Amino acid sequence: MTLSPPYDSREALLEGSITYLAAQLDIGFLNAPESDQLGVLPHLHKTHYENFYCSKGRVQVWAQKNETGEQARVLTQGDYGGVPQNTIHTFQMTDPDTQLTGVISPGGFEKLFFTIGDPSFKTSTGTPFVPGPAPPGMDPGANPGLIGALQQLDVYAQFQYNPRRDFVNGSAGSGVWHNGKNTLALNEKTPNFIAKNYGPKYLNTENGYKVIAPLATGKQTGNNFTMGTITMSPKLANLTENQITPSQHLAFQIEEGQLVVNVKGQVATLIFGDVVFVPSGTPFSYFASVPFTKFLYVSAGGNGLDAQLLQKSAPWNYTTYPTYAGYKV
Repeated sequence: MTLSPPYDSREALLEGSITYLAAQLDIGFLNAPESDQLGVLPHLHKTHYENFYCSKGRVQVWAQKNETGEQARVLTQGDYGGVPQNTIHTFQMTDPDTQLTGVISPGGFEKLFFTIGDPSFKTSTGTPFVPGPAPPGMDPGANPGLIGALQQLDVYAQFQYNPRRDFVNGSAGSGVWHNGKNTLALNEKTPNFIAKNYGPKYLNTENGYKVIAPLATGKQTGNNFTMGTITMSPKLANLTENQITPSQHLAFQIEEGQLVVNVKGQVATLIFGDVVFVPSGTPFSYFASVPFTKFLYVSAGGNGLDAQLLQKSAPWNYTTYPTYAGYKV
């Protein structure tokens, strides 16, 4: 079991911090203040699938493919954007305090951040980023000379791309956002944007309640990973802890409430921002100790915890679980 708060970083970018946490996947945290510039110059990845999950604040994300045209969204807390391989993309922080959880498949992409990171960054207070603007020309992700030389790390600059700015209600391009039902992308080649609480939801009634909200399933990722959120009811006296031995590497990031996990006798109580990583084949148990406990899950494959839970779940139209115990699907 690996536990990690978001600010326990091995390297720091000038505009934030990132933590490496994975085997087949990279899971990192980027904390940054607002900026009037792009966080990174437009680029694409030929090998890696990049995911943006907004834990707090606000960020604009752009994605363009020849087949689907240009899509852009303003992500706020709980919103998600998935950028497949060979998709031109970039982002811009637009809130004074934004945190992104980045999930990148396959693993190994952390080498990029160690290359462009600032090893001199030190903090004794745990601040997520340096207060104040970065010095001019010091943002490594916006440096044309640097980003143009990173092809060996699967970063291919697309300097000709000019992001659209015609946002209406947080969206530019086709599709709905916070104004209607969101559907997951049709395949693993299509950019995938899901607004918080507007995507598909399912209710599992085994051993208490779990509302599962997939953001990316095996269909959207070529079975390389899955991610989404699970909202749990608290463990009642007549219930047991949820026990599982994951067949694929699994990570939880706590978004709301309080989750208790037990991995081989190591017990931890997790709150907002905490992460637990459980290698495949490792038995563990978990339960919510307070009502409405919500966490982001990431599984390193297409048949992980979420796929198993969804097999015994039913479509559900609500963000929370029933008001009384004993409801069955």
